[in-house]
Amino acid sequence: MSENQYDKLCRLSREWRQKAEDLDFLGEVALSQSDAESLLSLLGAFHRRVSEPELSFALAVAAVNWAYWRGVDEENAKSFRDSFMVHAIGQTDHRGWDVLWGPAIERSICDWCGEPPRSGTYRYVGLILRHAGVPKSKIQALAEMLENIDNTIGWNELPMERDAVVRDYIGPGFGRCISDFLSSDSGTAYIRNLCADLALIRSRRGKASADLPGYRPGLISELLEIIGSNDADGPVAATLPIPYVRLEPLTGNLQLILDERLVRGRPQAECDQWGRRLFDTRMNIGPGELEPTASYTGRMPDGRRWSTNGWGYTDTGAWAVFRPDGRLISTHGHGGDVAVGSYLLATTGNLNVTSLWADAGDEGERLLPDGTECRL
Repeated sequence: MSENQYDKLCRLSREWRQKAEDLDFLGEVALSQSDAESLLSLLGAFHRRVSEPELSFALAVAAVNWAYWRGVDEENAKSFRDSFMVHAIGQTDHRGWDVLWGPAIERSICDWCGEPPRSGTYRYVGLILRHAGVPKSKIQALAEMLENIDNTIGWNELPMERDAVVRDYIGPGFGRCISDFLSSDSGTAYIRNLCADLALIRSRRGKASADLPGYRPGLISELLEIIGSNDADGPVAATLPIPYVRLEPLTGNLQLILDERLVRGRPQAECDQWGRRLFDTRMNIGPGELEPTASYTGRMPDGRRWSTNGWGYTDTGAWAVFRPDGRLISTHGHGGDVAVGSYLLATTGNLNVTSLWADAGDEGERLLPDGTECRL
């Protein structure tokens, strides 16, 4: 009987390995909850042999699906390890996990996808979560987070934002372990990819019945159903770009830039700091016009709220970082790191930038709209 069970595991492992050849994440080899539980119980009968190549791949598939259906504890990864081992062999076995089961799962996944082993507190569980995605119990929280991003930044505008901004949307509803995963480089990439794919689906005005590569089958449809964007009876509105602040490097002119559809459409967009009807796609920031401030907010034509960084250049010691084309990235009033690259740095104080940053080029003084001297 044991040989038949072993042969079954080897056959399933070969089938899954072949299926996974064209996949990006092991979670795309999706099992039902009952099938995942049966697989894990079957593997438990050979728990001292799970490091064998055929069994280790089946073990990895079981782990990824277990993470999806059972989730991970709110505070740490121990609950995953314990529930996984108890279901497989009837007891917790921390040493068995650390020296046999965890390494077998890691080796199997890393050999399959070609990524290096992880390190840190959640070495094995973190890798499993990367390939499982967000657990079933947290999909509601994931949908709410994605909808919040769309309402404030816009899915199409997310590529312009730093990872620190993305992490700000990861709320406590995910629990510590899932939040740590989503806050990692892999997690923020997962969020960015989801937003890009959801925006693409919406722009096509079609029902998202097909699964997309890179996600567990059914995830996209479930997210859209929760968000309310998968309405087959009506067209899906295209995402409009969020307003942004831009500096004209040659003149020092600072403006809030709005897409023409936000101004010319009916109803039109609103800006809280303006308080009256919008007439132009370029709003000057300065005396008698739009006041300089750390952020600008408002309402899109479809009722969604928007928010974008501003520059309160009248603050003491004010500075701001702009892209080479003048689009604002960050200022003294915003936290988070700025990725390595070429930027314009504007300062309004007496800060000697070249003494602190030897590679900086001083392009001289500019006058901001209220006459404030600014150096680039």
